Parts: sequence; C-alpha cells; structure tokens
Amino acid sequence: MAPTENGKTILLAEDEQPVRTFVLAMLQKAGYNVIVAVDGRDGLEKSRQFKDTIHLLLSDVQMPNMTGIELATQIQIDRPDIGVLLMSGMRSGM
Repeated sequence: MAPTENGKTILLAEDEQPVRTFVLAMLQKAGYNVIVAVDGRDGLEKSRQFKDTIHLLLSDVQMPNMTGIELATQIQIDRPDIGVLLMSGMRSGM
C-alpha cells in the first residue's frame, strides 16, 4: 500500500460489513491510506505485517475473536506511538 497524499495510515477494524464499508469510504475520501480488518485478530495480524507507520487504530469496541480494547493493547506493544480511537454503536431495538 502506497501512502496517499496526506501520508497518514489508519488501521480500521470493524466486524460489521456495512459499517466497515461506510467508514472506509469516508476515510478514503478524506485522503487516508486505510488498512481494513474484519475483526480484532485480523487487525493484529495486519498491523504486524504492515512495516510502515500506522498513525491511528480506529476500531469497534465489540468484535468477535478479540475486542477493540484487546486489539489496542496488543498493537501498542509493537507500536507505542499509535493513536487509538474506539467506536461503538447501538443496535436498533435496544
């Protein structure tokens, strides 16, 4: 993945496909390079495979296999300078 014009890379970890697609489109439109992960474990694996700087982890809090909090904790071991933004949504009918 080549850096985009603003040079910032975001790791997006979101298990719900419609949310992931929407957030990805918004981030790309804003000029970010986005690494997409379908859950926490996938996010950790992709973080470890990506050798350049990841500026921000944008993660859902509740995901299967590994929560966003667990993902952030693990990623910060290898990338102590990464920013972390956790997001959560309410399901309809709650």
